[in-house]
Amino acid sequence: SGASVLISQYYGKGDHKTVSRVMGISFFAAFTLVTAFSLFAFFFPQVLVGIFTNDPVAAELGIRYMRIVAWAYPINIFTQVYVGAQRSMGNAKLGLYIYSSAMVINTFLNYVLIFGKFGAPKLGMEGAAIATVTARCVELLFTLIYCARCRHFRLDLSCAIRPGKTLTRDFVHYATPVVVNETLWGLGTALHKVVMGHMENSTEILAARAVAGNIEDLSTVAIIAVGGTTAIVVGREIGAGRR
Repeated sequence: SGASVLISQYYGKGDHKTVSRVMGISFFAAFTLVTAFSLFAFFFPQVLVGIFTNDPVAAELGIRYMRIVAWAYPINIFTQVYVGAQRSMGNAKLGLYIYSSAMVINTFLNYVLIFGKFGAPKLGMEGAAIATVTARCVELLFTLIYCARCRHFRLDLSCAIRPGKTLTRDFVHYATPVVVNETLWGLGTALHKVVMGHMENSTEILAARAVAGNIEDLSTVAIIAVGGTTAIVVGREIGAGRR
């Protein structure tokens, strides 16, 4: 999200090398933050899970899930940055195809691994986590294949690994408000679950919220998608000088 502020404008100018530099900064920033979180989630899952629930049964399930799914976060970094950049350049179909494919794979593997279908072992919670990690690996594979074959934009690795101090300062200046906004939104969403997770009958409450929350998510995603589309189009027009 932070990178899209700059990428859409530089792409509108036709400056592909700077787009690659912005992607490099984004990848480095995301890798640093996400890897630190993933390591913490892997080695100290009980701390994170304990924030959300005081139910010992739910906590045990959460810890088992977290130790596996923690590996999905670093795997997801390049996909998120690259697909987000392509979306900022007007190629929204890439994310549609990659994430839809991964969602189908994830759902299918959930069915197979959680319940032990088609001869697979019945893994329960661990099966759900393995399905998620596998889906992230498939996303990464599809993204790398597209990146290697993409014609309208070639990622310049030499620019990506050496973005320069001036552009880094611009990235921090323009992207930080977006990153802070997204972070606060994520923390606020998490705090809802923290409150519910410490209420009486918290397991049932969280389960009900997970079901009902899907309706809310559908509306929220639609609104965010429209806003994101507007930002990309406006940014590209500004970059092209068509204010």
